[in-house]
Amino acid sequence: MLLRDANIHTANTAWIVPLRELSIGALRLEGTVRKSGSGTFIMGLNMTNTGILRIEEGRVHLRRTFEAGLGLIVRGELIQQAGAELQMAGGTLEYDSSSVRIAAGTVSGTGNIVLPTGFGDAGLRMVESFRPGNPTGVFNVGPGRLYFASTTETTFEIGLAGTAEVRASTHLAGTLSLRLATGFTPAVGTEWRLFNGRITGTFVEVLNEGVPAGMRLEAVYAADGVIARAVSL
Repeated sequence: MLLRDANIHTANTAWIVPLRELSIGALRLEGTVRKSGSGTFIMGLNMTNTGILRIEEGRVHLRRTFEAGLGLIVRGELIQQAGAELQMAGGTLEYDSSSVRIAAGTVSGTGNIVLPTGFGDAGLRMVESFRPGNPTGVFNVGPGRLYFASTTETTFEIGLAGTAEVRASTHLAGTLSLRLATGFTPAVGTEWRLFNGRITGTFVEVLNEGVPAGMRLEAVYAADGVIARAVSL
């Protein structure tokens, strides 16, 4: 089944589930597909994102359980391909199972990704690009962990109103890019909270964009988060 340049609007609850257990049915997303409305969209099939999936309101629930009323097991999953984008725009994406989820392409915006806890390294693994904020706001992931790979580029834009804050238990890796908004020059010593939660690992490299001469933005690590700080050279 193909969904292209569509708006999924739910005020209550809408389901897509297989006709029978172990069905090969799947949903492919192309172009820009939006989830709007305060209700819940329950996906019981594999959903492959090849374009932009934008969750603006309500909840997208990837359901993996035995549904007694249907008499079958549903296995909802989001498969994000390289080059695709998951845009969190105030809504919630909820996973049922506690295994590792790999997000290729770009994950951006603000909102909530709900991951159950489980064994080992259960959580969400970013492997390409993570751009939290719009450019400010909160990006929540939990209670499962957020993981970055060595290939992940994480970008924060910092302006007069501040920047985004990621609230998650996070394992850091890859590159951190700190970008100043056009025309904004912070005072030396100004700090911004980037990550709030248990931290393991570090970024291999911290890049600066739009930073004036004589200044640098650095990452300061603590057990409970990461702070960006403006320092003089």
